[in-house]
Amino acid sequence: MKTKLYTLIAGLLMAACITSYGQEIVSEFSPNNISIYSNIVETSDNHLLVGSCTNLHSREYVVYKTTPEGLFMDSVVFYNEYQLLEIPSVADTFLLVGFSIDNPGNIYSLKLTSIDAALNTINEALIPIGEHLYRFWDYIVFINPNKEIIFPYSTGNGDKFHILRLDPDFEVIEDKIAPEIARGTWDSNYTSDSVMYYTHIGISNETPLEYHCLGFYKDVTDNVIFVNHVLDSDFNWTESTVLSPYDESSSFTEDVLTAYTPIKSAQDGERSNLMTTYLNSPNYNSSAIIKYNDKNIPVAMHTFTEGHLSLGLGQIVAKDYNTIYFTHKCFGSHTASHLVRLNGDLDIAWELPLPCQTGTTAVLNCLKVLENNDILVGAILYYQNLAPKLKIYIIRDDDPTTIPETATFEKPFTLYPNPVKDQLTLRFDDGAEPESVEIFDLQGRLVGSKANGLESIDISKMPTGIYTLRITMKDGATYHEKILKE
Repeated sequence: MKTKLYTLIAGLLMAACITSYGQEIVSEFSPNNISIYSNIVETSDNHLLVGSCTNLHSREYVVYKTTPEGLFMDSVVFYNEYQLLEIPSVADTFLLVGFSIDNPGNIYSLKLTSIDAALNTINEALIPIGEHLYRFWDYIVFINPNKEIIFPYSTGNGDKFHILRLDPDFEVIEDKIAPEIARGTWDSNYTSDSVMYYTHIGISNETPLEYHCLGFYKDVTDNVIFVNHVLDSDFNWTESTVLSPYDESSSFTEDVLTAYTPIKSAQDGERSNLMTTYLNSPNYNSSAIIKYNDKNIPVAMHTFTEGHLSLGLGQIVAKDYNTIYFTHKCFGSHTASHLVRLNGDLDIAWELPLPCQTGTTAVLNCLKVLENNDILVGAILYYQNLAPKLKIYIIRDDDPTTIPETATFEKPFTLYPNPVKDQLTLRFDDGAEPESVEIFDLQGRLVGSKANGLESIDISKMPTGIYTLRITMKDGATYHEKILKE
């Protein structure tokens, strides 16, 4: 069996051919200076916008525009933003979401910015929320089919559950308090028998429009109980159902980084939901995907055991009723990223380990199906004593029955900061033998070179603009990096 791997390093294609057909990793892209947040959206002409928090302290959020092959095209810096969203049914308009705090008044505001595919700002607004915000998780913002922006939050000690609705022009429609839903926070591991903690809210059905609000609490016997609240199109509570594990031998745990994903059968319109969670059992202690029917009865389950980490650290996307993609992690000599395809019965069709260097820790934070049906996975890789990096893998899934082999490749250095003002730093992996670094302008002219002391490149006197670095190793291998000189 063949697996062909093309690796793109911040811009230019270099080939590393290993064997495949069926599932091909067709590109791998690495912008630099990534912190812990990242989102990826697709434009109508099939380019990618990659949003990444590059500096947590200054709250810099860079949006890169690239080709699917990883060719750098443009970038723009925003501040106090943490999420990049597509707007349903609106081509080439995207939403940036974040927050700001007005000190000394300590007033929290929701920060919204819309941009187009050329990275131009269309609209922006600050929506005051108030003082003493108990939980303000920007990543739970989502957009409904009516293009309304939905932002759930809690105030005070978490005793009031709010749902803020805004129209596409960022005007407030309502700030609704939901007294029927028990108080609590979002994504908390601290539980009691008197507080409901929320783990996920989203759209469960588009026609008629309904929402789910998934939460949990501990009962008097210390069992973790999951509850699914159903809300109508105006966020009025309609019913609540306790969700059971798939079998009596298992129980939910407090590792509740949980998602609740609706799927719908094209044949008979059957509605189901997929919940990713963590389970305890006499026979296993594992992460799991549980399928619930429209009555919230568990009808199928797949567990990942033998060292696999919580599913909450990955994502799940249902392309259709019988094609489900999921990312997760497992431990070994390093923390590996895996992409899994399952069918409607949650049986695995194939599992693909993604390239990952020894000594790294991966945080999976993006999974989507592109317009051409390629699968995109984004993962933040953390290296010991090195800056974290975002890896974007694009996988072509042509044969659902072919089980792919592992493809491995990693560039032997890390480059930062990028954008850069004065000093560019290169950290080479152990055993790497660099020979030279050359710098070219956009016209392809050589504007600088260095053959020793390659760990630090002074570009302070170079004009502002985009340059290409060609890094040559002693074994003849060459790598290209796009950098932005500020």
